[in-house]
Amino acid sequence: MFGELFLARATDGHRSPAAQLFSASSYASGVTRALATMAHGLDEETAAGELDQWLLSTGVPRTLRTCTADDFLCYMAGYYTVAHRGRKAADGSLSPGTVDNRFSLLSGFCTRIGRRGPYDPLTKTGNPCDSTWAGDYKKGYARVAVTWRPRPCCCPKPSIGGW
Repeated sequence: MFGELFLARATDGHRSPAAQLFSASSYASGVTRALATMAHGLDEETAAGELDQWLLSTGVPRTLRTCTADDFLCYMAGYYTVAHRGRKAADGSLSPGTVDNRFSLLSGFCTRIGRRGPYDPLTKTGNPCDSTWAGDYKKGYARVAVTWRPRPCCCPKPSIGGW
């Protein structure tokens, strides 16, 4: 209703054909899409909140605005990949895609709070998820993940009485 009143006032009651085609169902569809998009922002908030709690627990005097690429890597290698379990791998390890997604969520959050651009370890500015070390960690995790996973055995299984 408000949108229609605003449109009527803004156009002196003369609506364009496109405005006349606008319906309640298309508005509802737009709201649904907006909420789904906003949920991604909430995922970033959740990921950042967990990292923030981890930083507090370590006693390191840094926040999400001041943490370094080293802090991110210690969190990922020493906490996140250990505390969270994957659903598809037999050993419960996280897939490289899950690790990459966590970096993406944290990178998005850093961008939202003003930490943009590649991370500079000398000035400690930029996005810590956009560092050479973060890229190396993700590549290494993907390569090592293959060797961590149990492989199907080609040997025959022993019978109850032995081989």
